[in-house]
Amino acid sequence: MGMNYYLRQKRTELLELPLEDVLREGYVPAGPQTVRVYADVRCHIAKTSWGWKPSFQAVPSHLPFDGQAEADKVFSIRSVRDIRNYYGTGRYEIVDEDGEAYSWEEFETRVLHWEDRMRDICEARGMNGFEPRTHMEGDLGDFVDPEGYEFCTTCFC
Repeated sequence: MGMNYYLRQKRTELLELPLEDVLREGYVPAGPQTVRVYADVRCHIAKTSWGWKPSFQAVPSHLPFDGQAEADKVFSIRSVRDIRNYYGTGRYEIVDEDGEAYSWEEFETRVLHWEDRMRDICEARGMNGFEPRTHMEGDLGDFVDPEGYEFCTTCFC
């Protein structure tokens, strides 16, 4: 079990759209209707899983699905520095898959220092020498950014 993290636009735009444009599964309303929805622009940026190094999402990504296809049009991320720069504009916040928001410092603790936290827990339980596994398998467009963080170009959100 892991946790996904996203950059989410703080101020969303209110849109008025035809109902059939926002429904899934082929449902067609009886007659023309419009709905007001918020344009929630969010971009998958990272995933943490026990036993693994954190995996970061390169954007634009290969094989995007759901909201990531829209994020690919807005964001360009190839490093943790890029994520830091988006966050630093004040226009975006970092949230997890449950919608909980994190400051940059909290994101550093929870994601950037994920490996250190796992090692500390293992050492406290007498499991010395624990090393998290890597996602760098060569078949997902993997690369390492200048700070040493592992990125994947294939969408995995």
